[in-house]
Amino acid sequence: MDVSKGISGDSFPARTEFFGNNYREPLKAKTFCKIFFEALDDFMLKVLIVAATGSLIFEYIGADPSHYSTAWFDGAAIYLAVLIVSGFSALVDWRKEREFVKRSQADEDAKMVKVTRCNGKEGVDEVIHINYLHVGDVVHLKYGMMIPVDGLVISCNQLHTDEAAMTGESDERRKDTIDDCLKARAAKGEIDYKKIDKTESHALPSPLLLSGTSVATGDGKMLVVMVGENSALGEIMSKLETRPQATPL
Repeated sequence: MDVSKGISGDSFPARTEFFGNNYREPLKAKTFCKIFFEALDDFMLKVLIVAATGSLIFEYIGADPSHYSTAWFDGAAIYLAVLIVSGFSALVDWRKEREFVKRSQADEDAKMVKVTRCNGKEGVDEVIHINYLHVGDVVHLKYGMMIPVDGLVISCNQLHTDEAAMTGESDERRKDTIDDCLKARAAKGEIDYKKIDKTESHALPSPLLLSGTSVATGDGKMLVVMVGENSALGEIMSKLETRPQATPL
């Protein structure tokens, strides 16, 4: 492929088969019924349900036939209390779940990137959602953008990234093309990494861009090399599912 033109749509199926894709399923809100039954899965509520059932049984066993019409009052009152508590709790969590999914989807819909793709014999710039990135895509980098996939720098201008979210490193990391990084490495000479101090820890640039990091300064272009669950961010996201926590109610 020609990095100045990007990839063409004809190669997408083969690239997806070999490298996977960057598509992530949208979050779906839980149904009210599911949340309601989850709310019932509480130890105290289970105790109350058992107590209500026992109350009904023993009330009818010990009651006179003339009192059968009122023997169910105590058990029914406990059932009603359980229904109100679990129903109100489920309603609050259901509304919170819907709002969470709505806002998460709005954030996802805004994740657009500019890429260069081959259209015939020419390379054409277009804006696409990160879900449709493939290995081999040429992504344009700009100040402030979150890097959605792993890649290699193919051109840049004073490019630095903030990798604190992925590596915990607070210092900005200088990025450059592979050729320039090798030249800088050769000019630096032999380095004893055991004795290197903090001021020199980032003396050499790096060509690697990690997903989940952001562009701190400069701009450039990157070649996508890892997408989806194979990327640094994808591996983390595949193990996590961030949802709102249950309310104290």
